[in-house]
Amino acid sequence: MSVTDGVVNVGRAVARFAGQTVVVKYGGAAMQWAHLKDSFSRDIAALRSAGVNPVVVHGGGPQISRLMEESGKTPRFVEGMRVTDDETMDLVERALLGINREIAQLITRHGVRAVGLSAWPGPLIQATRREHLSPTGESVDLGRVGDVTAVNTKPIRALQEHGIVPVIGSLGVGTDRRTYNINADLVAGEVAAVLGAAIVIYLTDVPGIVDRAGCRFRSLSRWTADTLVREGVIDGGMLPKIEGAVRALKGGAAQAQIVDGRIPHAVPLVLRAPHGVGTEIVL
Repeated sequence: MSVTDGVVNVGRAVARFAGQTVVVKYGGAAMQWAHLKDSFSRDIAALRSAGVNPVVVHGGGPQISRLMEESGKTPRFVEGMRVTDDETMDLVERALLGINREIAQLITRHGVRAVGLSAWPGPLIQATRREHLSPTGESVDLGRVGDVTAVNTKPIRALQEHGIVPVIGSLGVGTDRRTYNINADLVAGEVAAVLGAAIVIYLTDVPGIVDRAGCRFRSLSRWTADTLVREGVIDGGMLPKIEGAVRALKGGAAQAQIVDGRIPHAVPLVLRAPHGVGTEIVL
């Protein structure tokens, strides 16, 4: 299967998104199952070849948890955020650097060059320690978990101008020169905002956002999402996806979608038919 014919109707996707930036938060099963890793990397290469400017943002939750367990540590999360002490931070950096290289290599194998920006000499993402509040307003100490304060777009734009796919890990550097673990959903939202992305796509392991009966919302306003959070319908790892999507839209991204990454070719599918899969978040 070649770069150009291995994607579901990539031509229709390009008709709408050619020349525009598409930010994809890559995670979940799509980043772990071999066949989905292959189809994802083919799709990203095909989109770039066809004139779309994809930017991949990734985390590494399962890989980090595995390293923690091998080191005798128990992963702990608060509203989808990993509690990160200094020892865990070392494991986070090790996992994300490896993942960053792997994603770039997989895309490059399909005929389009991709470059991981984790090794960028300056701070690509500037961060500050996150002051996390629970839905009830309670302050929670997450350790070395950060929040994005700025994104350096120069290296991202430079790669795009040369037809190269940027691959961005979810690490940030603070003014204290310490490295911070940032939830990749939030990084994707901020990157999409500063790049003025046509769309930010969050790949996850569920069909989208569903109600109590299991029915998928095709579109969901931030206000309805807030209500569902208070009612406990939306919780856990979906919370930072909602937050990231809202940040992207407020910052200038045109569209945000939460999509089931277990579906082969999920990215071109959502570009072709935005409401055919997943849930669109709107302001």
